Amino acid sequence: MNVIKARGWASKRIAIDKRGWFLPIATYEALQDKLGAIHDGAGIIEQLRTVKSAAEIEKIAIAASYVDAGMRAGLAAVRAGATENDFVAAMMGSAIAAGSEYVGMEPLVSAGRRTGVPHGTWRRGRLAMDEPVFLEMAGCHDRYHAALMRCAWLGAMPQLAVDMEKTCSGGA
Repeated sequence: MNVIKARGWASKRIAIDKRGWFLPIATYEALQDKLGAIHDGAGIIEQLRTVKSAAEIEKIAIAASYVDAGMRAGLAAVRAGATENDFVAAMMGSAIAAGSEYVGMEPLVSAGRRTGVPHGTWRRGRLAMDEPVFLEMAGCHDRYHAALMRCAWLGAMPQLAVDMEKTCSGGA
């Protein structure tokens, strides 16, 4: 509230995204108590974020170089006996070494049967021959993110997986 007053915004129309993603109810109620009416700003910022300046595009490209370094390391770690932790360590270690800062979401990594779990985080699962691995991560530069997802199969793919791959790539 002090920042709002110091910047002369207390008499202005204040809006927040009332979907409440990251604002605790107690904080919202305290703001409402001090400011009176708080308007719903849902959807306003998202529209503004769709257009990127040249400087923003450059930051995203730099973040993409970080995620590329991480994903290359993750794919290089794909081998029988490697764990989901091994993949995450390789991916994040390489992305951070390339320059990435803290990312907004943890890597999503799953091996074997767990690859069918959407948005699964790593849990020490071990990759065996003839099994898939799912790798997804982001790189971040000045809070601008670039994300990348890859699937790999160690060994022989069953026909069902080959057919799914063709369908996903538009070849079916």
